[in-house]
Amino acid sequence: MEKIEPTRALPVEPLRPGGFRKPLSVRQFIIEHLQTAGEDHPSAMHQAYKAALAEIPLSRSRRGKKYKACTYYSFTRELHAMRLEGVIKHGKTEISDSTHTAHWKTKPLRTYYVLA
Repeated sequence: MEKIEPTRALPVEPLRPGGFRKPLSVRQFIIEHLQTAGEDHPSAMHQAYKAALAEIPLSRSRRGKKYKACTYYSFTRELHAMRLEGVIKHGKTEISDSTHTAHWKTKPLRTYYVLA
């Protein structure tokens, strides 16, 4: 078998600054929210994040448009990453009392988060 020699390697360029950053960091919001609330579940924190983002004046936004909040999936990914890093941890877990699951045999669990 013939050995293939590598050709010239492509140069690695540093990441360029840019992209549109939100004025309210998700990570920082979660930390500040849990400092004031004590403990909360992800869907309530996501709703609070969207409300806080909506309160920021439009003069700070790009082209006068409203800021768009991150998706719930992205928000929970950030929560999971923070939990793995040890910034937050699971608090109490209770059975969800949501009305749309009233007829279910096994109810889903609602997990709360607290600062570590």
